[in-house]
Amino acid sequence: MFSALDIAEAVTENNFDLHDFLEAYYSLGARFELGWVREQIKEHRVLNHWEALARAAFRDDLDQQQRSLTVSILKIKGELNNLEVIIEAWINRHQGLVQRWMQMVQDLKAAVFQDYTMYSVALRELLDLAQCAVLEVETQTGYCKLG
Repeated sequence: MFSALDIAEAVTENNFDLHDFLEAYYSLGARFELGWVREQIKEHRVLNHWEALARAAFRDDLDQQQRSLTVSILKIKGELNNLEVIIEAWINRHQGLVQRWMQMVQDLKAAVFQDYTMYSVALRELLDLAQCAVLEVETQTGYCKLG
């Protein structure tokens, strides 16, 4: 339900077509395995109040980064029709950041035990990717290099 409200807000604020937003949102989520990461965070056992707060913050951060990436991709899209081509081109331009994120996901999958430190570091990589997307739109450079 939280994602639905977040999606509605992003669509309204940016005057996006809902179908385009959903297509980009879920395509990016699938490509970057954000659903899997979200589920790991959601299912991670909490031992105290602070860990419960951390888990909630990580889920919020993940949702915010997915939204930022989606908004940025749709702003780059403009009048072009093929969203998948645009996403693929954006991923290719940012191979270094995308590869770092995907390596984080693989490391999480390979870990015998996941902890909040791992989520924190992984989400920092996703933040770098999202900040790059936002920077591209704001500066209209079509490229950024972070990290």
